[in-house]
Amino acid sequence: MKKHIRGIRVFLLIYFLAGALGLSFSPVQAYFLPLVPFSLLLSYVFLALFHEGSRKALVFLLFAGVAMTGLLVEAIGVHSGLIFGEYAYGSTLGLEVWGVPLLIGGNWLMLTYCTHLILHDLKIRVLPALLLGSLLMTLYDWLMEPVAVHLDMWSWAGGGIPLQNYLAWFLLSFLFLGIFQLSRIRYANPLARDILVIQAGFFALMNLLINV
Repeated sequence: MKKHIRGIRVFLLIYFLAGALGLSFSPVQAYFLPLVPFSLLLSYVFLALFHEGSRKALVFLLFAGVAMTGLLVEAIGVHSGLIFGEYAYGSTLGLEVWGVPLLIGGNWLMLTYCTHLILHDLKIRVLPALLLGSLLMTLYDWLMEPVAVHLDMWSWAGGGIPLQNYLAWFLLSFLFLGIFQLSRIRYANPLARDILVIQAGFFALMNLLINV
């Protein structure tokens, strides 16, 4: 698989670039919307294929500990409005459980997984790493929010994105990254940084295109 890594990077870059253009162009947007959940699943599959390290520990910690916790927190949040603010999910992200798309748990896992690897490469102390990582994940959400609303992934009561949402994102990111740090799991993935950067770039480009 490693010999194909460059080709996969190019494929992902072109794929998400085409997606940003298609989703921003109203006449063809309806054809691209069904690909949104598939695109997230594709990212998860590539991360799984190129993961190197302790598999048994990761299956328990990352999937059970982070993905399920992320899903549960989102379920509490969407029904109570007490965590992120008052919001509701749309139909774009597909199959739901407890009023939350299943892909949302995977998204928390993916972001934590990729951000932790980036922080590990920086080789900085634990607390600064957690604060920096939480900031990076919150900035990712800041880029994602307007696009998610535009694509009916979710919507906010009153139309505005509350500051409470970003505070909750920072605190949850700190928690999930802290779980990774405390676990002392060592792993590598040559696609992790690329996927995070490409997806952040996708949301940044979408923000530009939908506001033109």
